[in-house]
Amino acid sequence: MKILIAGAHTPIAKAFVKQHKKKHEMLGLDVKKADFSQYEPLRDIFAVHKFDAVLYLAAQGAMQNSGADADALNLFKNLQYAAILNGVPKMITVCDAGGEFGSIMASLANKDKIGTFLRVYGLIGAGLDVKLNPIAKILSDAHKRGEITLQANQAVSPVFIDDAVKVLTAFTEKKLPQGVYDIAPAQTDLLKIAQAAKKALKAEGGTDIRITLADKKAFLPPFTGNIEALRTAYKSSFTSMAAAVTKTLA
Repeated sequence: MKILIAGAHTPIAKAFVKQHKKKHEMLGLDVKKADFSQYEPLRDIFAVHKFDAVLYLAAQGAMQNSGADADALNLFKNLQYAAILNGVPKMITVCDAGGEFGSIMASLANKDKIGTFLRVYGLIGAGLDVKLNPIAKILSDAHKRGEITLQANQAVSPVFIDDAVKVLTAFTEKKLPQGVYDIAPAQTDLLKIAQAAKKALKAEGGTDIRITLADKKAFLPPFTGNIEALRTAYKSSFTSMAAAVTKTLA
């Protein structure tokens, strides 16, 4: 397959390319280094290449401002237009589920005949930005500082990055039903993830990690999805939270 990847700088994109670089021909767009919010640069790329799939992975991580939202949305709409105009059979988007931005993206991805939208409710894995990913910060603090401080607890459904790549691969390579899917394994919470990190590091012979929960009564609104639709379309098991934490810290 010939695949165009928008957001080649993101952890999921890097993991996908690493796994499939010998199997597929891939062209990556690094949206941090070039402006693809206008259609013209994309038109030139599609004039030269005939793609079997377009992967939009540029919107992972919390959007920092309305300008970033607008740029990411423009890029998505231009890619979607170019893919449809040039007969690309499928366009797959992976994006954080939270906030208005994620809802807009899901709505747009579900209105054409080529789009599939995969929503993630948190990621566990190496290479994640601690400024954007609270789980990455928990694991980084445990490993580097020997202590974890949580301002409040929150229910989450994080997916191990290797599992996210498996799902993305399945929708890229196979003929699975188009739609909006939650990649959301079993619900857990930030405190349990911190406790799993403490256990994993202690098992490796490290020092005992101190965990502090600043507000024990506060519990932020749950950030969890429904995996039933995905289970119907794609049969696969997911790495447990504890195992994902251990693999990330190894």
